Amino acid sequence: MNRLEQIINATLCLAEKNGLSNVSLQMIADEVGIRKASLFNHIESKDDLIKKMYEYLRKKASIAYNLEIDFSCDVYKILINQFNSYLNMCTQSSLFCFYKIIYSERAYSNEAKEIVLLETEKMISYNIKLFNILNERKLLKINNIEQEAVSYTFCIHNYVDYYIDNLGIGRKPFYNVDDYIKSFIERNKL
Repeated sequence: MNRLEQIINATLCLAEKNGLSNVSLQMIADEVGIRKASLFNHIESKDDLIKKMYEYLRKKASIAYNLEIDFSCDVYKILINQFNSYLNMCTQSSLFCFYKIIYSERAYSNEAKEIVLLETEKMISYNIKLFNILNERKLLKINNIEQEAVSYTFCIHNYVDYYIDNLGIGRKPFYNVDDYIKSFIERNKL
């Protein structure tokens, strides 16, 4: 593990215990076992560290969970597989911990808001590409791809949040994403 990874993991552990806003650079340096000044060999600021944490954890999670599309399946299977891959990626332990921290901080941290917005925008962009391919392959006929991608993304994000919140309180979710995906396909059939 390189030094930046050590810094990221130490920050994640401290933030989970204390909240990100209560974690100082000195605390991080102490946790890693280096001087505070040495942190600046790897990061520019705490905001820079938060960005690097997101990039590192998101990349690590996306490598672990295949987000590639298998177009040999029917459209329902394509969409449900994509949802499950995204859900698994978001609930991977380190990234899940980071998201919990960022969501709790976004009420008063612009950096946290930017990360949540970036993640949403990545997903919208991904869904625009996916929907274009589904149209090109004549698996669906989506008239307004950008609008549908935004709507679909917001629904998927809400389902992921709903699922995670239910698990967090030890409750099985009452609703699943299957009905929404089936409805989406029905609205956009050829």
